Amino acid sequence: MGLKKWLYSIADRIKLLRGVKNRRDLRNLLDKKPLEELLWLTLSRDDVKFAVSSREQVMSMKVCLIDRVYTRHAGGIGKDWTIVDVGAAIGGFTIEAARIATEGRVIALEPNMGSINVLRQNVRANQLQNVEALNLGVWDRDAEMPLCISEQHPLQAQTNETEKNSESEARETMVPVISLETLVNETVTDEIDLMKLDCEGAEFAFLLNKPATLFKRIKRIVMEYHNLDSERTHKQLKEYLEHVGFDVRVFSNPLDKNTGYLSAVRSEVRANSGLE
Repeated sequence: MGLKKWLYSIADRIKLLRGVKNRRDLRNLLDKKPLEELLWLTLSRDDVKFAVSSREQVMSMKVCLIDRVYTRHAGGIGKDWTIVDVGAAIGGFTIEAARIATEGRVIALEPNMGSINVLRQNVRANQLQNVEALNLGVWDRDAEMPLCISEQHPLQAQTNETEKNSESEARETMVPVISLETLVNETVTDEIDLMKLDCEGAEFAFLLNKPATLFKRIKRIVMEYHNLDSERTHKQLKEYLEHVGFDVRVFSNPLDKNTGYLSAVRSEVRANSGLE
């Protein structure tokens, strides 16, 4: 590990430990293998309750609920927004969004059954009534697809058509998936104020080459992008979203050139809000 990455990891750990109240329990989890049972963390901010069982899940929680990365890149969240969380995992951003959009609704989609079960427990623990959790993935068509789930990294589930999971212990399961058209026109039906994406590369399949009229129903998109190869990169996503009417900003990851965040706001929404 280089010095820059080591310093970053130390700062990251300090911020994480400061962000929860039961720090000893969290420290034990960070230093050990994944747990067989859930560990319930209480965040320093507003006593949010959140269940995790692995270091990977802890870091996912940190991104959404302590660093609040998606909220910041969205420019904030309105209390009456309709929000779609694609690739919701165990619910870090779902919880964040639902606690702010108290007069709106959050539709969370997650194909991994194990993850969405934890998400539902996190929703109940925080007494949130404005969340609809769906065991679905999003792809370029309505179908059932094989999903490879790593035993070591259960949040990093991938379809066989994105990036083949090379771990020998990965297991495969069939999951239902829907197209972006079905999601926008049938599952949600309302205008979408914010769509958050963390799809391990599936964004290339269901975002690109869709009609521009479909995106008029979506005001904002914030995603973690995953460069898959020389052709499927965040540059391709940026160019296409600009083509269909979004102003796009890219936030690169200083420690990993293949991941980062992309914020897309419809040009007319940015103009009306006074954002620059």
